[in-house]
Amino acid sequence: MNAFEHYKQSQLFYILKKECEAMTKKNLRDEFPKNIKETLAKRVSYFCSNPNCRKMTIGPHTDANKSVSVGVAAHISAASPGGPRYDATLTSSDRKSIKNGIWLCQNCGRKVDIDELRFTKSILEAWKKEAESLVVKKMEKKYRSAKKVFSKIQDIEEIYEYFNEYYIANFDHFFS
Repeated sequence: MNAFEHYKQSQLFYILKKECEAMTKKNLRDEFPKNIKETLAKRVSYFCSNPNCRKMTIGPHTDANKSVSVGVAAHISAASPGGPRYDATLTSSDRKSIKNGIWLCQNCGRKVDIDELRFTKSILEAWKKEAESLVVKKMEKKYRSAKKVFSKIQDIEEIYEYFNEYYIANFDHFFS
């Protein structure tokens, strides 16, 4: 084998090695399946789960057939070794389960991954629980019926009429 053929083989080996490494890294990351991401978003009505944010993460696109999403399904315990809050005791299934996910806006998703000492597993779990509880409360909130609202308006009109008559009877002579 001449030097050029040896060089080509070594280059090919290097490229294949890099591709294999990239594939291995990709395969080590336990990503959420699409249905888990969608469910995480829906469980908090597409609002960021950070109680100091609560940003809406979905909205209309200029194309009427599309929407824009700025939300992310973030891992509470990292998806791969070396990631924030990685827990080696979790199985691959545990890492990509809905229990290990939280819906955040992109900014908050980045913040929790950069500062894992500040944003601990227990804090993220509390955020998730609080955000979901808030949605349940909003879903169960009872609104006044139109009949009750109109009744209150009628009460206010009657009070206004009473005070208007009282004013005319007692004070109108001062301004005549």
